[in-house]
Amino acid sequence: MKKIKRFLAKVHSSRRRSSQHHAPPALSLALSSTSSWITEADSADGVCTSILEQLPFEMRHQILLAVDTIDDLNALVHASPTYHQQYRLGRAFWLWRSLWLDMGPVLIDAYTANLGMTLNSRPERNYNQRTASRSFITSYHLRRSTTAEALFASASTEEIINIAAFYSSTIRPLLPQYVAWTRNNLGALSMPDQLSKTERTRIVRGMYRFQIFCNVFSNTKYGQSEKMELFLGAYDPWEIEELICIERFASFKFQSALDEVEKDLHPDDSRFDIDRWGPFTPDGSFNPYDKELYQNGMVALGLAHLCATLKVQDHSELVDFISESLVLRETDSIYETIEHCGRERDRAGRVSDRDRAQYRRDKMPFVGDRIDSPPLAWVTIWREEYSNLICRAIPKLLHDWGYVMWDADRLVDSGALAVFEKEWNEWYLDQFDEFEDPRASDPIISQ
Repeated sequence: MKKIKRFLAKVHSSRRRSSQHHAPPALSLALSSTSSWITEADSADGVCTSILEQLPFEMRHQILLAVDTIDDLNALVHASPTYHQQYRLGRAFWLWRSLWLDMGPVLIDAYTANLGMTLNSRPERNYNQRTASRSFITSYHLRRSTTAEALFASASTEEIINIAAFYSSTIRPLLPQYVAWTRNNLGALSMPDQLSKTERTRIVRGMYRFQIFCNVFSNTKYGQSEKMELFLGAYDPWEIEELICIERFASFKFQSALDEVEKDLHPDDSRFDIDRWGPFTPDGSFNPYDKELYQNGMVALGLAHLCATLKVQDHSELVDFISESLVLRETDSIYETIEHCGRERDRAGRVSDRDRAQYRRDKMPFVGDRIDSPPLAWVTIWREEYSNLICRAIPKLLHDWGYVMWDADRLVDSGALAVFEKEWNEWYLDQFDEFEDPRASDPIISQ
């Protein structure tokens, strides 16, 4: 709320200088929290008055404009009836503006993820999921080049409220969980403690795009090549790596949950005696041999289900929750999809423009911590040359460390870049009898 604090200090100073009769009640410039400056007791009549609420409409409008996060907007409108009333007059605008300031262009992904929530649950008799999902993806790719103003004009108030609700209830709670998981995997990433704007945006972008993948492909039959062609292939390689990092996080958390309840939900457990019939697995239980399929099924349910799972702390409640939400699904993960497509492409000899850029060894220098350019880890690993090698070409530990999420200062100051390089060398030595670093290969193709 620093902008509000500066604005209030300026307004208070101006009003104090221009007042010729009675000065307004003193307003502390050391504003530590919303609750400390929203109201102030009037000692004359004991009535609680609000300095901010006494401001003219136009000044209150400027204060609302200074709010740049959804959390601060929520705090302000819940603390002040006057600001809540003014917020309600243009709720869609204020929510959208706060979301845009919080997420930037990632709001396009958030908007698309919200539209996709009902993609596979349409009741119409003649509804064709494949046709609808293809149209949905096409619209998404076109939408990525639109402006915030154009997108806002096409969004309904209900859609904007739903976007804000999902962001607050799912994305925001998962963000610190993801950061803690990566830091537990590699402690060097813990300093500095606070995320930068760019780091936060990369993680949130990966989460929303992972959610879009779940929305589109969890219930609709698509081959791996179709998934790559329709959706994943539109992203830059380091952006696909963001999705893989998020998927690794979700997969690990669901695996941990299944491990914790495995004995309780074993088909032979006595709790299922009443439901047992024949050789079939009772509803609500799972066979350990199929645990990976159940894990894939839970991952495909998306981030809201992951967030709900992580909120359950009591063991017996977790047993019941997992039992009720078990889904056995032979669905391909993002990682498996890309791995299959890579092998298929190699066999067929297909070459994309990105492959050609890699073969030409096009230069790709680090241009700063920006969400529209590759992060330092990616540029350093590939030695400032373009690469289209992802997924299986990257050591899995790097995905567990969220290597493409972090800014240059964190990586340099913590020594994480050296750790990445060490793991890279050890992983390739372990994978092959002789060290075969893909960065040293020099493929020749016909142009």
